Amino acid sequence: MLEAIRAILEPQTMLTFLGAMVWAIILGILPGIGPTLAIALTMPFTFYLPTAKALGLLVGIYNACIYGGSITSILINVPGTPGSAATCADGFAMSQKGEAGKALGISLSASALGGFASAVCLLFFAPLIAKVALAFGPAEYFWLALWGLTVVAAVTTGSFLRGMIAAVFGFLLSLVGIDSITGSSRFTFGSPYLLEGFDMLAVVIGTFAASQVLVMANEGGTISKAGKITGRVLDGLLVPFRHLATLIRSAVIGVLFGAVPAVGMSAASYFAYAEAVRFSKHPETFGSGEEEGVLAPEVANNATVGGGLIPALTLGIPGTESAAVLLGAIFAYGLRPGQNIFVEHVDVFFSMVFCLILSCLWMLILGIFGANVWAKITIVPTEILVPLITITYFIGAYASGAKIINIIVAFSMGLLAFVMKRHKYSLVAMMLAFVLGPMVEDNFVRASLIGGGSFVESFLSKPLSIFLAMLTLVSLVWALRREIMMARKAVAGPSSSAA
Repeated sequence: MLEAIRAILEPQTMLTFLGAMVWAIILGILPGIGPTLAIALTMPFTFYLPTAKALGLLVGIYNACIYGGSITSILINVPGTPGSAATCADGFAMSQKGEAGKALGISLSASALGGFASAVCLLFFAPLIAKVALAFGPAEYFWLALWGLTVVAAVTTGSFLRGMIAAVFGFLLSLVGIDSITGSSRFTFGSPYLLEGFDMLAVVIGTFAASQVLVMANEGGTISKAGKITGRVLDGLLVPFRHLATLIRSAVIGVLFGAVPAVGMSAASYFAYAEAVRFSKHPETFGSGEEEGVLAPEVANNATVGGGLIPALTLGIPGTESAAVLLGAIFAYGLRPGQNIFVEHVDVFFSMVFCLILSCLWMLILGIFGANVWAKITIVPTEILVPLITITYFIGAYASGAKIINIIVAFSMGLLAFVMKRHKYSLVAMMLAFVLGPMVEDNFVRASLIGGGSFVESFLSKPLSIFLAMLTLVSLVWALRREIMMARKAVAGPSSSAA
Protein backbone atom coordinates (compact mmCIF):
# COMPACT_ATOMS: atom_id res chain seq x y z
CA MET A 1 0.00 0.00 0.00
CA LEU A 2 2.76 2.43 0.95
CA GLU A 3 4.63 1.66 -2.29
CA ALA A 4 1.50 2.41 -4.33
CA ILE A 5 0.93 5.68 -2.47
CA ARG A 6 4.58 6.72 -2.95
CA ALA A 7 4.40 6.07 -6.69
CA ILE A 8 1.21 8.11 -7.11
CA LEU A 9 2.58 11.04 -5.07
CA GLU A 10 5.51 11.58 -7.42
CA PRO A 11 5.38 15.20 -8.74
CA GLN A 12 5.10 14.20 -12.41
CA THR A 13 2.30 11.73 -11.65
CA MET A 14 0.44 14.30 -9.55
CA LEU A 15 0.58 16.86 -12.37
CA THR A 16 -0.64 14.26 -14.84
CA PHE A 17 -3.44 13.37 -12.47
CA LEU A 18 -4.42 17.05 -12.05
CA GLY A 19 -4.65 17.49 -15.82
CA ALA A 20 -6.73 14.32 -16.06
CA MET A 21 -9.15 15.63 -13.41
CA VAL A 22 -9.69 18.88 -15.29
CA TRP A 23 -10.23 16.88 -18.50
CA ALA A 24 -12.70 14.54 -16.77
CA ILE A 25 -14.75 17.35 -15.22
CA ILE A 26 -15.02 19.08 -18.61
CA LEU A 27 -16.17 15.83 -20.24
CA GLY A 28 -18.71 15.39 -17.44
CA ILE A 29 -20.07 18.89 -18.00
CA LEU A 30 -20.62 18.23 -21.73
CA PRO A 31 -23.93 16.36 -22.28
CA GLY A 32 -23.56 13.18 -24.29
CA ILE A 33 -20.07 12.21 -23.10
CA GLY A 34 -20.37 10.63 -19.64
CA PRO A 35 -17.86 8.49 -17.72
CA THR A 36 -17.98 5.49 -20.07
CA LEU A 37 -16.94 7.49 -23.13
CA ALA A 38 -14.52 9.56 -21.03
CA ILE A 39 -12.65 6.41 -19.96
CA ALA A 40 -12.64 5.08 -23.53
CA LEU A 41 -11.32 8.39 -24.91
CA THR A 42 -8.55 8.60 -22.30
CA MET A 43 -7.42 4.97 -22.36
CA PRO A 44 -5.11 5.25 -25.42
CA PHE A 45 -3.16 8.05 -23.69
CA THR A 46 -2.44 5.90 -20.61
CA PHE A 47 -0.41 3.19 -22.34
CA TYR A 48 2.86 5.06 -21.76
CA LEU A 49 2.26 4.90 -17.98
CA PRO A 50 3.03 1.96 -15.69
CA THR A 51 0.01 -0.35 -15.22
CA ALA A 52 -0.77 0.72 -11.64
CA LYS A 53 -0.70 4.44 -12.47
CA ALA A 54 -2.66 4.01 -15.72
CA LEU A 55 -5.54 2.08 -14.17
CA GLY A 56 -5.57 4.42 -11.16
CA LEU A 57 -5.81 7.39 -13.52
CA LEU A 58 -8.80 5.85 -15.32
CA VAL A 59 -10.58 5.27 -12.00
CA GLY A 60 -10.02 8.93 -11.09
CA ILE A 61 -11.43 10.05 -14.44
CA TYR A 62 -14.47 7.85 -13.86
CA ASN A 63 -15.15 9.53 -10.51
CA ALA A 64 -14.49 13.14 -11.58
CA CYS A 65 -16.58 12.84 -14.74
CA ILE A 66 -19.64 11.88 -12.70
CA TYR A 67 -19.15 14.97 -10.52
CA GLY A 68 -18.82 17.17 -13.61
CA GLY A 69 -22.30 16.15 -14.72
CA SER A 70 -23.82 17.84 -11.66
CA ILE A 71 -22.48 21.28 -12.61
CA THR A 72 -24.72 21.79 -15.63
CA SER A 73 -27.61 20.03 -13.85
CA ILE A 74 -27.51 22.71 -11.17
CA LEU A 75 -26.72 25.74 -13.30
CA ILE A 76 -28.83 25.29 -16.44
CA ASN A 77 -30.95 22.18 -15.73
CA VAL A 78 -29.00 20.15 -18.32
CA PRO A 79 -27.66 16.88 -16.84
CA GLY A 80 -24.13 16.25 -18.08
CA THR A 81 -24.53 12.53 -17.30
CA PRO A 82 -27.67 10.40 -16.83
CA GLY A 83 -26.69 9.90 -13.19
CA SER A 84 -27.01 13.65 -12.57
CA ALA A 85 -30.57 13.92 -13.88
CA ALA A 86 -32.11 13.51 -10.42
CA THR A 87 -30.04 16.49 -9.23
CA CYS A 88 -31.84 18.81 -11.65
CA ALA A 89 -35.05 19.09 -9.64
CA ASP A 90 -33.66 20.75 -6.51
CA GLY A 91 -30.24 21.84 -7.79
CA PHE A 92 -31.68 24.05 -10.51
CA ALA A 93 -34.38 25.32 -8.16
CA MET A 94 -31.59 26.52 -5.84
CA SER A 95 -29.95 28.31 -8.79
CA GLN A 96 -33.24 30.04 -9.52
CA LYS A 97 -33.26 31.30 -5.93
CA GLY A 98 -29.75 32.71 -6.37
CA GLU A 99 -28.12 29.88 -4.39
CA ALA A 100 -26.12 28.35 -7.25
CA GLY A 101 -22.86 28.61 -5.29
CA LYS A 102 -24.32 26.77 -2.33
CA ALA A 103 -25.84 24.08 -4.57
CA LEU A 104 -22.48 23.57 -6.30
CA GLY A 105 -20.85 23.29 -2.88
CA ILE A 106 -23.33 20.60 -1.84
CA SER A 107 -22.79 18.57 -5.01
CA LEU A 108 -19.01 18.96 -4.68
CA SER A 109 -18.91 17.79 -1.08
CA ALA A 110 -21.48 15.03 -1.70
CA SER A 111 -19.62 13.70 -4.76
CA ALA A 112 -16.31 13.64 -2.89
CA LEU A 113 -17.85 11.90 0.13
CA GLY A 114 -19.67 9.38 -2.09
CA GLY A 115 -16.47 8.53 -3.93
CA PHE A 116 -14.52 8.28 -0.67
CA ALA A 117 -17.15 6.00 0.90
CA SER A 118 -17.05 3.69 -2.12
CA ALA A 119 -13.23 3.58 -1.94
CA VAL A 120 -13.41 2.50 1.72
CA CYS A 121 -15.94 -0.21 0.84
CA LEU A 122 -13.74 -1.35 -2.06
CA LEU A 123 -10.75 -1.55 0.26
CA PHE A 124 -12.34 -3.36 3.22
CA PHE A 125 -15.59 -5.04 2.10
CA ALA A 126 -15.05 -6.06 -1.54
CA PRO A 127 -15.33 -9.86 -1.04
CA LEU A 128 -18.42 -9.56 1.18
CA ILE A 129 -20.28 -7.17 -1.13
CA ALA A 130 -19.31 -9.30 -4.15
CA LYS A 131 -20.97 -12.32 -2.51
CA VAL A 132 -24.15 -10.31 -1.94
CA ALA A 133 -24.12 -9.11 -5.56
CA LEU A 134 -23.59 -12.68 -6.76
CA ALA A 135 -26.69 -13.79 -4.81
CA PHE A 136 -28.94 -11.66 -7.05
CA GLY A 137 -30.98 -13.63 -9.56
CA PRO A 138 -34.02 -12.65 -11.66
CA ALA A 139 -36.38 -12.75 -8.64
CA GLU A 140 -34.10 -10.52 -6.57
CA TYR A 141 -33.66 -8.07 -9.43
CA PHE A 142 -37.44 -7.96 -9.90
CA TRP A 143 -38.14 -7.18 -6.24
CA LEU A 144 -35.34 -4.59 -6.15
CA ALA A 145 -36.75 -2.76 -9.17
CA LEU A 146 -40.32 -3.06 -7.88
CA TRP A 147 -39.19 -1.67 -4.55
CA GLY A 148 -37.76 1.28 -6.46
CA LEU A 149 -41.07 1.85 -8.25
CA THR A 150 -42.98 1.99 -4.96
CA VAL A 151 -41.18 5.22 -4.11
CA VAL A 152 -43.05 7.00 -6.93
CA ALA A 153 -45.43 8.15 -4.21
CA ALA A 154 -42.52 9.68 -2.32
CA VAL A 155 -41.29 11.77 -5.25
CA THR A 156 -44.82 12.95 -6.10
CA THR A 157 -45.30 16.14 -4.12
CA GLY A 158 -48.55 17.14 -5.80
CA SER A 159 -51.40 14.93 -6.98
CA PHE A 160 -50.71 11.23 -6.43
CA LEU A 161 -52.82 10.41 -9.50
CA ARG A 162 -50.70 12.68 -11.68
CA GLY A 163 -47.56 11.03 -10.29
CA MET A 164 -48.88 7.57 -11.16
CA ILE A 165 -49.89 8.68 -14.65
CA ALA A 166 -46.38 10.05 -15.21
CA ALA A 167 -44.85 6.79 -13.94
CA VAL A 168 -47.05 4.66 -16.20
CA PHE A 169 -46.06 6.80 -19.18
CA GLY A 170 -42.38 6.42 -18.29
CA PHE A 171 -42.85 2.65 -18.06
CA LEU A 172 -44.54 2.59 -21.48
CA LEU A 173 -41.60 4.52 -22.99
CA SER A 174 -39.25 1.83 -21.68
CA LEU A 175 -41.19 -0.87 -23.60
CA VAL A 176 -40.32 0.52 -27.03
CA GLY A 177 -37.86 -1.64 -28.97
CA ILE A 178 -37.05 -5.35 -29.12
CA ASP A 179 -38.39 -7.58 -26.35
CA SER A 180 -35.27 -9.02 -24.70
CA ILE A 181 -37.09 -12.30 -23.96
CA THR A 182 -38.98 -13.09 -27.17
CA GLY A 183 -36.95 -11.04 -29.63
CA SER A 184 -40.06 -9.45 -31.16
CA SER A 185 -40.35 -5.70 -31.80
CA ARG A 186 -42.81 -3.55 -29.86
CA PHE A 187 -44.21 -0.06 -30.50
CA THR A 188 -41.62 0.63 -33.21
CA PHE A 189 -44.23 1.41 -35.91
CA GLY A 190 -41.96 -0.21 -38.47
CA SER A 191 -39.07 2.18 -37.79
CA PRO A 192 -35.64 0.50 -37.66
CA TYR A 193 -34.38 3.42 -35.53
CA LEU A 194 -36.61 2.40 -32.63
CA LEU A 195 -35.56 -1.27 -32.54
CA GLU A 196 -33.03 -0.46 -29.81
CA GLY A 197 -35.59 1.59 -27.87
CA PHE A 198 -35.28 5.20 -26.78
CA ASP A 199 -31.73 6.23 -25.93
CA MET A 200 -31.41 6.93 -22.21
CA LEU A 201 -29.38 10.13 -22.58
CA ALA A 202 -31.63 11.48 -25.35
CA VAL A 203 -34.66 11.05 -23.09
CA VAL A 204 -32.87 12.60 -20.12
CA ILE A 205 -31.60 15.59 -22.13
CA GLY A 206 -35.00 16.17 -23.68
CA THR A 207 -36.91 15.83 -20.42
CA PHE A 208 -34.76 18.29 -18.52
CA ALA A 209 -32.74 20.40 -20.97
CA ALA A 210 -35.14 20.88 -23.88
CA SER A 211 -38.11 21.56 -21.61
CA GLN A 212 -36.04 24.05 -19.60
CA VAL A 213 -35.09 25.92 -22.78
CA LEU A 214 -38.79 26.38 -23.54
CA VAL A 215 -39.44 27.58 -19.99
CA MET A 216 -36.54 30.05 -20.11
CA ALA A 217 -37.56 31.36 -23.53
CA ASN A 218 -41.11 31.85 -22.23
CA GLU A 219 -40.13 33.62 -18.99
CA GLY A 220 -37.05 35.63 -20.01
CA GLY A 221 -34.82 37.38 -17.47
CA THR A 222 -32.06 35.30 -15.86
CA ILE A 223 -31.93 31.83 -14.30
CA SER A 224 -31.50 33.42 -10.87
CA LYS A 225 -34.87 35.00 -10.17
CA ALA A 226 -33.17 37.08 -7.48
CA GLY A 227 -30.90 38.54 -10.16
CA LYS A 228 -27.83 37.85 -8.01
CA ILE A 229 -25.84 35.05 -6.35
CA THR A 230 -26.33 34.80 -2.60
CA GLY A 231 -25.28 31.24 -1.68
CA ARG A 232 -21.59 30.56 -0.96
CA VAL A 233 -19.73 27.42 -1.97
CA LEU A 234 -18.31 26.98 1.53
CA ASP A 235 -21.85 26.97 2.97
CA GLY A 236 -22.73 24.09 0.68
CA LEU A 237 -19.63 22.07 1.59
CA LEU A 238 -20.87 21.69 5.17
CA VAL A 239 -24.44 20.66 4.29
CA PRO A 240 -23.80 16.86 4.06
CA PHE A 241 -22.60 16.83 7.66
CA ARG A 242 -25.95 18.30 8.77
CA HIS A 243 -27.81 15.43 7.09
CA LEU A 244 -25.74 12.42 8.15
CA ALA A 245 -28.63 9.95 7.85
CA THR A 246 -29.23 10.94 4.20
CA LEU A 247 -25.48 10.88 3.54
CA ILE A 248 -24.99 7.36 4.91
CA ARG A 249 -28.18 5.97 3.35
CA SER A 250 -27.34 7.38 -0.09
CA ALA A 251 -23.77 6.07 0.09
CA VAL A 252 -25.01 2.57 0.92
CA ILE A 253 -27.53 2.72 -1.94
CA GLY A 254 -24.82 3.86 -4.35
CA VAL A 255 -22.34 1.15 -3.38
CA LEU A 256 -24.93 -1.65 -3.51
CA PHE A 257 -26.54 -0.45 -6.75
CA GLY A 258 -23.08 -0.15 -8.28
CA ALA A 259 -22.08 -3.64 -7.13
CA VAL A 260 -25.23 -5.33 -8.45
CA PRO A 261 -24.69 -5.80 -12.22
CA ALA A 262 -26.94 -3.98 -14.70
CA VAL A 263 -28.41 -1.50 -12.22
CA GLY A 264 -26.04 1.48 -12.43
CA MET A 265 -25.82 5.09 -11.33
CA SER A 266 -29.06 6.38 -12.89
CA ALA A 267 -31.16 3.99 -10.83
CA ALA A 268 -28.98 4.64 -7.76
CA SER A 269 -29.35 8.43 -7.94
CA TYR A 270 -33.12 8.35 -8.48
CA PHE A 271 -33.59 5.76 -5.74
CA ALA A 272 -31.46 7.76 -3.28
CA TYR A 273 -33.44 10.90 -4.13
CA ALA A 274 -36.73 9.10 -3.57
CA GLU A 275 -35.54 7.69 -0.25
CA ALA A 276 -34.48 11.18 0.85
CA VAL A 277 -38.01 12.39 0.10
CA ARG A 278 -39.53 9.41 1.89
CA PHE A 279 -37.58 9.95 5.13
CA SER A 280 -37.86 13.73 5.10
CA LYS A 281 -40.04 15.51 7.67
CA HIS A 282 -41.09 17.97 4.98
CA PRO A 283 -41.31 16.04 1.66
CA GLU A 284 -43.48 18.74 0.11
CA THR A 285 -40.45 21.06 -0.16
CA PHE A 286 -38.55 18.76 -2.54
CA GLY A 287 -38.39 20.13 -6.05
CA SER A 288 -38.27 23.72 -4.80
CA GLY A 289 -34.61 23.85 -3.76
CA GLU A 290 -34.19 21.34 -0.93
CA GLU A 291 -30.58 20.69 0.18
CA GLU A 292 -31.11 16.94 0.56
CA GLY A 293 -32.48 16.84 -3.00
CA VAL A 294 -28.97 17.69 -4.23
CA LEU A 295 -27.10 15.75 -1.57
CA ALA A 296 -28.75 12.33 -1.98
CA PRO A 297 -28.34 11.73 -5.75
CA GLU A 298 -24.82 13.17 -5.84
CA VAL A 299 -23.60 10.93 -3.02
CA ALA A 300 -25.23 7.89 -4.63
CA ASN A 301 -23.97 8.34 -8.19
CA ASN A 302 -20.33 8.77 -7.11
CA ALA A 303 -20.65 5.87 -4.65
CA THR A 304 -21.38 3.59 -7.60
CA VAL A 305 -17.76 4.02 -8.74
CA GLY A 306 -16.22 1.84 -6.04
CA GLY A 307 -19.35 -0.30 -5.95
CA GLY A 308 -19.10 -1.09 -9.65
CA LEU A 309 -15.42 -2.01 -9.30
CA ILE A 310 -16.10 -4.56 -6.54
CA PRO A 311 -17.58 -7.34 -8.72
CA ALA A 312 -15.32 -6.32 -11.63
CA LEU A 313 -12.11 -6.82 -9.64
CA THR A 314 -13.23 -9.82 -7.57
CA LEU A 315 -15.36 -11.78 -10.05
CA GLY A 316 -14.70 -10.26 -13.47
CA ILE A 317 -18.34 -9.12 -13.64
CA PRO A 318 -18.67 -5.33 -14.13
CA GLY A 319 -21.33 -3.71 -11.97
CA THR A 320 -21.78 -0.71 -14.27
CA GLU A 321 -21.21 0.13 -17.93
CA SER A 322 -18.21 2.30 -17.06
CA ALA A 323 -16.77 -0.50 -14.90
CA ALA A 324 -17.05 -2.75 -17.96
CA VAL A 325 -14.80 -0.39 -19.93
CA LEU A 326 -12.37 -0.32 -17.00
CA LEU A 327 -12.43 -4.11 -16.94
CA GLY A 328 -11.47 -4.03 -20.61
CA ALA A 329 -8.51 -1.82 -19.71
CA ILE A 330 -7.49 -4.31 -17.00
CA PHE A 331 -7.46 -7.13 -19.56
CA ALA A 332 -5.60 -4.88 -22.03
CA TYR A 333 -2.80 -4.53 -19.49
CA GLY A 334 -2.54 -8.30 -19.18
CA LEU A 335 -4.20 -8.63 -15.77
CA ARG A 336 -7.06 -10.86 -14.68
CA PRO A 337 -9.68 -10.24 -11.98
CA GLY A 338 -9.58 -12.13 -8.68
CA GLN A 339 -6.40 -13.58 -7.26
CA ASN A 340 -4.31 -12.13 -10.09
CA ILE A 341 -4.99 -8.59 -8.86
CA PHE A 342 -5.43 -9.11 -5.11
CA VAL A 343 -2.30 -11.25 -4.66
CA GLU A 344 0.06 -11.10 -7.62
CA HIS A 345 -0.55 -7.44 -8.52
CA VAL A 346 -1.75 -6.02 -5.21
CA ASP A 347 0.07 -2.73 -5.99
CA VAL A 348 -2.39 -2.21 -8.87
CA PHE A 349 -5.37 -2.71 -6.55
CA PHE A 350 -4.04 -0.27 -3.94
CA SER A 351 -3.19 2.24 -6.67
CA MET A 352 -6.79 2.15 -7.96
CA VAL A 353 -8.20 2.63 -4.45
CA PHE A 354 -5.80 5.45 -3.61
CA CYS A 355 -6.42 7.20 -6.94
CA LEU A 356 -10.15 7.08 -6.25
CA ILE A 357 -9.53 8.85 -2.94
CA LEU A 358 -7.07 11.28 -4.56
CA SER A 359 -9.60 12.17 -7.25
CA CYS A 360 -12.03 13.20 -4.50
CA LEU A 361 -9.40 15.57 -3.05
CA TRP A 362 -8.60 17.08 -6.47
CA MET A 363 -12.33 17.50 -7.13
CA LEU A 364 -12.67 19.49 -3.89
CA ILE A 365 -9.76 21.77 -4.79
CA LEU A 366 -10.89 22.37 -8.38
CA GLY A 367 -14.53 22.75 -7.35
CA ILE A 368 -13.84 25.29 -4.62
CA PHE A 369 -11.81 27.51 -6.95
CA GLY A 370 -14.11 27.08 -9.94
CA ALA A 371 -17.64 27.04 -8.51
CA ASN A 372 -17.98 30.80 -7.96
CA VAL A 373 -17.02 31.38 -11.58
CA TRP A 374 -19.45 28.75 -12.88
CA ALA A 375 -22.26 30.13 -10.70
CA LYS A 376 -22.16 33.43 -12.63
CA ILE A 377 -23.91 31.60 -15.48
CA THR A 378 -27.15 31.99 -13.51
CA ILE A 379 -27.10 35.79 -13.89
CA VAL A 380 -26.46 35.75 -17.65
CA PRO A 381 -29.57 36.90 -19.60
CA THR A 382 -31.59 34.03 -21.08
CA GLU A 383 -31.41 35.71 -24.52
CA ILE A 384 -27.77 34.60 -24.54
CA LEU A 385 -28.17 31.29 -22.72
CA VAL A 386 -31.13 29.82 -24.62
CA PRO A 387 -29.34 29.52 -28.02
CA LEU A 388 -26.19 28.16 -26.36
CA ILE A 389 -28.10 25.57 -24.31
CA THR A 390 -30.16 24.55 -27.36
CA ILE A 391 -27.01 23.90 -29.40
CA THR A 392 -25.44 22.04 -26.47
CA TYR A 393 -28.35 19.68 -25.90
CA PHE A 394 -28.73 18.95 -29.63
CA ILE A 395 -25.03 18.08 -29.85
CA GLY A 396 -25.27 15.99 -26.66
CA ALA A 397 -28.32 14.08 -27.91
CA TYR A 398 -26.63 13.33 -31.25
CA ALA A 399 -23.32 12.36 -29.62
CA SER A 400 -25.09 9.76 -27.50
CA GLY A 401 -25.41 7.43 -30.49
CA ALA A 402 -24.61 9.46 -33.60
CA LYS A 403 -28.26 9.16 -34.69
CA ILE A 404 -30.59 11.88 -35.94
CA ILE A 405 -33.47 10.06 -34.22
CA ASN A 406 -31.94 10.96 -30.85
CA ILE A 407 -32.31 14.67 -31.64
CA ILE A 408 -35.96 14.08 -32.57
CA VAL A 409 -36.51 12.12 -29.35
CA ALA A 410 -34.87 14.86 -27.27
CA PHE A 411 -36.97 17.59 -28.88
CA SER A 412 -40.21 15.58 -28.57
CA MET A 413 -39.49 14.74 -24.91
CA GLY A 414 -38.80 18.43 -24.32
CA LEU A 415 -42.23 19.42 -25.61
CA LEU A 416 -43.86 16.67 -23.57
CA ALA A 417 -41.96 17.61 -20.39
CA PHE A 418 -42.85 21.28 -20.89
CA VAL A 419 -46.56 20.42 -20.96
CA MET A 420 -46.13 18.08 -17.96
CA LYS A 421 -44.46 20.86 -15.98
CA ARG A 422 -47.27 23.27 -16.74
CA HIS A 423 -49.85 20.76 -15.50
CA LYS A 424 -47.69 19.61 -12.52
CA TYR A 425 -46.98 16.03 -13.57
CA SER A 426 -43.86 14.62 -11.90
CA LEU A 427 -40.88 14.36 -14.28
CA VAL A 428 -38.90 12.48 -11.63
CA ALA A 429 -41.64 9.83 -11.36
CA MET A 430 -41.64 9.41 -15.14
CA MET A 431 -37.84 9.05 -15.31
CA LEU A 432 -37.76 6.65 -12.35
CA ALA A 433 -40.23 4.34 -14.13
CA PHE A 434 -38.34 4.71 -17.44
CA VAL A 435 -35.06 3.66 -15.79
CA LEU A 436 -36.49 0.76 -13.75
CA GLY A 437 -39.15 -0.43 -16.22
CA PRO A 438 -36.97 -2.83 -18.27
CA MET A 439 -35.52 -4.28 -15.06
CA VAL A 440 -39.00 -5.06 -13.72
CA GLU A 441 -40.33 -6.57 -16.95
CA ASP A 442 -37.32 -8.67 -17.99
CA ASN A 443 -36.70 -10.17 -14.57
CA PHE A 444 -40.40 -10.87 -13.98
CA VAL A 445 -40.48 -12.99 -17.14
CA ARG A 446 -37.16 -14.72 -16.37
CA ALA A 447 -38.16 -15.53 -12.79
CA SER A 448 -41.54 -16.86 -13.96
CA LEU A 449 -39.87 -19.16 -16.49
CA ILE A 450 -37.40 -20.45 -13.90
CA GLY A 451 -40.16 -21.11 -11.37
CA GLY A 452 -42.39 -22.88 -13.90
CA GLY A 453 -45.26 -20.44 -13.36
CA SER A 454 -45.45 -20.92 -9.58
CA PHE A 455 -45.36 -17.55 -7.82
CA VAL A 456 -43.70 -18.91 -4.68
CA GLU A 457 -41.08 -20.90 -6.61
CA SER A 458 -40.43 -17.96 -8.93
CA PHE A 459 -40.28 -15.04 -6.52
CA LEU A 460 -40.13 -16.28 -2.91
CA SER A 461 -37.81 -19.27 -2.99
CA LYS A 462 -34.70 -17.59 -1.49
CA PRO A 463 -34.16 -15.63 1.75
CA LEU A 464 -32.88 -12.57 -0.15
CA SER A 465 -35.92 -12.47 -2.43
CA ILE A 466 -38.24 -12.81 0.60
CA PHE A 467 -36.41 -9.97 2.33
CA LEU A 468 -36.70 -7.70 -0.73
CA ALA A 469 -40.37 -8.63 -1.11
CA MET A 470 -41.01 -7.59 2.49
CA LEU A 471 -39.24 -4.28 1.89
CA THR A 472 -41.41 -3.73 -1.17
CA LEU A 473 -44.57 -4.47 0.82
CA VAL A 474 -43.54 -2.12 3.65
CA SER A 475 -42.75 0.60 1.12
CA LEU A 476 -46.13 0.15 -0.56
CA VAL A 477 -47.98 0.30 2.76
CA TRP A 478 -46.05 3.42 3.70
CA ALA A 479 -46.99 5.04 0.37
CA LEU A 480 -50.69 4.23 0.80
CA ARG A 481 -50.63 5.48 4.40
CA ARG A 482 -49.00 8.73 3.29
CA GLU A 483 -51.64 9.31 0.64
CA ILE A 484 -54.49 8.62 3.09
CA MET A 485 -53.02 11.07 5.61
CA MET A 486 -52.56 13.74 2.94
CA ALA A 487 -56.14 13.22 1.75
CA ARG A 488 -57.43 13.64 5.32
CA LYS A 489 -55.43 16.84 5.75
CA ALA A 490 -56.84 18.17 2.49
CA VAL A 491 -60.38 17.44 3.68
CA ALA A 492 -59.75 18.85 7.17
CA GLY A 493 -58.12 22.01 5.80
CA PRO A 494 -61.21 23.58 4.17
CA SER A 495 -63.37 22.53 7.13
CA SER A 496 -61.11 24.22 9.66
CA SER A 497 -60.90 27.30 7.44
CA ALA A 498 -64.67 27.47 7.25
CA ALA A 499 -64.94 27.16 11.01
